[in-house]
Amino acid sequence: HQAGDVASSITAAALESFFWEGREPNIAGLGALPHGAQRLVSAIHHCNHEVFSKSGRSANQGGMGSTVVALHVADDEQQLHIVHVGDSRCYRIRDGEIRQMTEDHSMINEALRLNPDLSPEILKQLPTNVVTRALGTKEDVQPDIRTEPLVPGDIYLLCSDGLSGEVADEDMLFSVLEC
Repeated sequence: HQAGDVASSITAAALESFFWEGREPNIAGLGALPHGAQRLVSAIHHCNHEVFSKSGRSANQGGMGSTVVALHVADDEQQLHIVHVGDSRCYRIRDGEIRQMTEDHSMINEALRLNPDLSPEILKQLPTNVVTRALGTKEDVQPDIRTEPLVPGDIYLLCSDGLSGEVADEDMLFSVLEC
């Protein structure tokens, strides 16, 4: 998105401030989620508000947006919560295997959700870089949230499409395990 570098900086600062200030969940309808997941979803809504409110103040920042992926470890719940918007991804490395934990909000994935039987020929015609959800492009945002149990030894890798779009999953796994 336009001014994505600005939007991602605003997002990172807003996410950090939400947790440093000890804010609590403030979004209606999250009662079924564990408290840590509620906080993380509320933080993403806060980030969206911050980006959206600054979008359009200058001609080169109109319509700016950012993707995001974040996780929150809730020791008291023995869980971790993963939230994302767009095509930034979370991977889990467990027992020497890498697994993508998020599903991109992309035109291709949306098309497959609507019609899982699309042929490879049709899929090749769709643009691969069109994101269907992003922070700051609309007044409201719909993040996806996932809760996982804490498992000793698990490693989580959070990345933008700048990594996942250029490096194969097996190469990311190798790099992480070699560190």
